[in-house]
Amino acid sequence: MQNLKERRKTSPGHKVSRLARLLALQVERTAAPLGIGHGQVPYMCELLYHGRLTQDELGALVGVNRSATARAVALLERKGLVSRCENPQNRRQKFVSPTARARELETAFFAVLDTNNEVMFRGLSPQERSMALELLEKMAMNLDAELRGEGAA
Repeated sequence: MQNLKERRKTSPGHKVSRLARLLALQVERTAAPLGIGHGQVPYMCELLYHGRLTQDELGALVGVNRSATARAVALLERKGLVSRCENPQNRRQKFVSPTARARELETAFFAVLDTNNEVMFRGLSPQERSMALELLEKMAMNLDAELRGEGAA
């Protein structure tokens, strides 16, 4: 049986998990002055890009369930970064929109994300950057296909 040290050297799951944990710590540190935590980043990205979305659309774009989306939106609402309103066509549906405060932070928010990306790419050539992104996308597509039941037999 492979020992843990050797397993970690060859495990993409370990490498990606470690990278995700480190990035979360970095985002917490760098986005803290904006009042945005790492768990709110994907919601803010989607809302700043799309503008108004239904809460279900937002959850689907982020890739989380309804309850996680509701909790994240409630927190962003308490922070004054999003507003919710009822869909007049469907009273059970809520629209979520970035507030003026979120739009004021937009440039600084994306600058933080860009800086964090540059930190991760530090020391990599343009070709290595491109290859890293391509490989990560392929791995994500493999997992997505597996979760949809379309993985290789």
